[in-house]
Amino acid sequence: SDMFLSCQSLKSLDLSNFNTSNVTDMSDMFSGCKNLTILPKITVKPSSTQNMFYDCQNLTEIPEDFFDNFDWSYMTGSTSGTGWSGGAMDNMFSSCYSLRYIPIHKIKSKPDINGSNSYLYKGFSYCYCLDELVDLPLSFTEAWDSNTFGSGPYFGSFIRVSRLKSLTFALNEGQPCVMNWKNQT
Repeated sequence: SDMFLSCQSLKSLDLSNFNTSNVTDMSDMFSGCKNLTILPKITVKPSSTQNMFYDCQNLTEIPEDFFDNFDWSYMTGSTSGTGWSGGAMDNMFSSCYSLRYIPIHKIKSKPDINGSNSYLYKGFSYCYCLDELVDLPLSFTEAWDSNTFGSGPYFGSFIRVSRLKSLTFALNEGQPCVMNWKNQT
């Protein structure tokens, strides 16, 4: 965790000469890298992606192939992760002011995660330039009874995502997913 936390001058990095396959806790990995514009190719097995890109203000896109070398087995297993942040994905893209595209359909999540640790919780707040969020994955099995999509006037899943043209949730074999949620806004 915190590998490049607050490296505010960092614009790009090349990790091709490093073995990243044992990297698991990716929480705050690029958090606060305000000038980061190009993400490195990495092979990882994440157990947490909480705040991973938080406040990457100049990042314009997450490349379509960025998540291709992610082994999501920790995240998709019911006993995923270790420590206090095991499986947490909240606040993953928040405050990425310039971000226009995320291949969100490639993200895998812990099915039994609670709403406040899911990628939806504060996930896209302040992504002013985001064009669309299509096929948001809904692999969650837990009953959520507190509001995952908003937490006051300043933080919520889609607060200040003012350019968004399309927002859809993924279907399950062509049918809408039925979730065991209540008290959602």
